[in-house]
Amino acid sequence: MSSGGEIGIQVRRPSTPGANQQILFNQGGVDGANANLTYNIAAQTVGVEANIQLSNTNSVYFGGNQGNTANANFQITNNVSSNSLDFVFV
Repeated sequence: MSSGGEIGIQVRRPSTPGANQQILFNQGGVDGANANLTYNIAAQTVGVEANIQLSNTNSVYFGGNQGNTANANFQITNNVSSNSLDFVFV
């Protein structure tokens, strides 16, 4: 403590896990990252080198504008009546 009654405090920001472009996620209450899950901001692409599991959805859309499935270029839809996947090029 200085004679003027001031207290000097140093705050150190914890390091961020992972390497450049890796996406951070919650791993049991601790920040985690993995080289198989990346985001390239310049190319606006997400890289996934792993299996992808989608649940509670019937369709996956590719292309078009964000949030606008009507402009999609391609879609994969779960056809429950035939228990198959439909691949549709729009």
